[in-house]
Amino acid sequence: MLTDEGCLSVPGFTYPRQRYPWARVSGVDVNGEPVVIEGDGLLAQAIQHEVDHLDGSLYIEGLDPGTKRLAMREIRTAEWFRN
Repeated sequence: MLTDEGCLSVPGFTYPRQRYPWARVSGVDVNGEPVVIEGDGLLAQAIQHEVDHLDGSLYIEGLDPGTKRLAMREIRTAEWFRN
């Protein structure tokens, strides 16, 4: 599914990003108990977005090449970019 996405790591910008319409993650909670979270739509997008962060990447890295070029150009003009 193609959906607009933004991130507090890149404040003030949203870009269309391709995501799977359904996602499932598993792990353990603070007590070491297994936990599984799955969902579709916005929850699937959020799961994938946060897993990307855990893998060390931002959503802009997965944009199509043309959109990524535009995004990087716009981000470099942001007031917070060089601060």
